[in-house]
Amino acid sequence: MGFITEPVGDPWADRADQLERIADRLRSLGVDRLSRADAEGVSIADEVHRACVALASVSTVAQVPRLADTASGDQWSVIAGAHLARVRSDAPDQEGTADLIDAWLRDLRRRL
Repeated sequence: MGFITEPVGDPWADRADQLERIADRLRSLGVDRLSRADAEGVSIADEVHRACVALASVSTVAQVPRLADTASGDQWSVIAGAHLARVRSDAPDQEGTADLIDAWLRDLRRRL
């Protein structure tokens, strides 16, 4: 499984594909890897939760619970997917509206 580094077609479809690739990768990681903290004390599951909170904060979702580490992939898929759909429907021709999701896609790909 690999990540696409450059868009090859529809940028919205590419983002959706990357989002699901990250979700699949998170689902395949063991709890030890998901919960292992980096040098700053942040685990992969913590970072996913931060991403979900950031994405939900610009949507209608009021709170994002901190689920078990093993639920990170599913939480990411649902919240990031909803955010991407909302941003795409609000401004499908304005690439700048996807800056937040693009930043989190890059950060999580780098971490995984």
